[in-house]
Amino acid sequence: MRLKYNLDLALAALFSLLLIPAVVFTDSLAARVTLGVPFLLFIPGYALVAAFFPGRTRLSAVERLAYSAVLSIALVMLDGLLLNYVWTIDVYPLLISLEGLTLPVLTIAWMRRRDLIEDERMTFNRAESRPATAIIDKILMGVLVLALVAAGATAVYAGIKNTQPYSEFYLLGVVGKAADYPQKLAVNENGQLTLVLTNHEKQTVAYIVKIIQGDGHTLIDGNKQNEIRVTLARGQKQSYAVSFSFEAAGTGKKLEFDLYKDGSTEVYLITYLRVDVS
Repeated sequence: MRLKYNLDLALAALFSLLLIPAVVFTDSLAARVTLGVPFLLFIPGYALVAAFFPGRTRLSAVERLAYSAVLSIALVMLDGLLLNYVWTIDVYPLLISLEGLTLPVLTIAWMRRRDLIEDERMTFNRAESRPATAIIDKILMGVLVLALVAAGATAVYAGIKNTQPYSEFYLLGVVGKAADYPQKLAVNENGQLTLVLTNHEKQTVAYIVKIIQGDGHTLIDGNKQNEIRVTLARGQKQSYAVSFSFEAAGTGKKLEFDLYKDGSTEVYLITYLRVDVS
C-alpha cells in the first residue's frame, strides 16, 4: 500500500519508537519533551481512532485530532491508575505499558486500512469537509491547539523543575503500593511497610534514616534497629522491609522516619504513619 495512505501511521510509529531510546539511553530534557509530549497527549488516542475508523467517515480532520487528544489523555490517566495497583507508577512502567498499547494498535490500524479499497481509505487531504460546521471546526481546532500548547508548557516546566536534585523518600503499604497501610493494630500486633529511598541528587550521597517511635519496636529487614546508614550512587534505589508494633494502646500513634544527608544535622525529609492501637 502506498505511503500516502499510511504517512500518519508511520509518523506516529516513528515518534513512539524514537521515544524509547530518548528515555532509556539519554537524560536529555529536550529529546524527552520533544518526543514525549506528542506521544502522551496525542499518539495513543490517534492510534485508537485510526483503528476504529480506518476509512473515510463523516469525521472531519479536526474532529479526528480532537478525539485523539481527548482519548490520549484519558488513556494515560487510566494507565497510571492501573499501574498503581498492578505495578508501580514510574517512567519505565509508563513507557512499557503505553508503548505496548500504542504500537500494536497502530499495526491493527494499518491492517484495517490496507483491507479497504483505495477510494475508501482515510487520508487527511481527502477528509470530509462540511461547510455547515466550518466555524465549529475552527473553534475546535483553536481549543485543541491551546490545550496542547498549555499541556506542552506544563510538561516543559515540570521537566525543568525535575532536573533539580532531589531524593525520593516514601512508604508503601503491605502489597508494595501506595495504599492499604496498616492504620489499625492491636497492642504488640505487627504491621508491615516498605520504606523506599531513591537518590536523584546527581551525585553519590550518604544518607542516615532515624526511626522515631514513642513505644514498641521496629525491625528493618528483620533486624531490630532505629537507624539506617546507607550510601547511594546517583539514581540508585533502596527498599527496606519494615515491621513494627506498639506496646500500649492509643489513638494516632506515630511511626516517623527522618532522613538526613551528607552528615547534616538538619532533617532533610520526613515521612510517617499514624496508627490507632487498641
